[in-house]
Amino acid sequence: MTHSIDIATSLDGFITTPESSLDWLNNIPNPDNSDCGFAEFMTDIDAVVMGRKTFEVVANFGP
Repeated sequence: MTHSIDIATSLDGFITTPESSLDWLNNIPNPDNSDCGFAEFMTDIDAVVMGRKTFEVVANFGP
């Protein structure tokens, strides 16, 4: 049995700004628009736990 965990957090315990923004993610150059293996990683995940405000932002990302 393999176990995986991926934790996204900042020093203050949040991944979004106080305005519920993830704009800081765009500060990292990504000319190929790579998801860095995230989609493949998610195919093996059975459950995702996140806060409501983060979910509201992420739910608008699209496919």
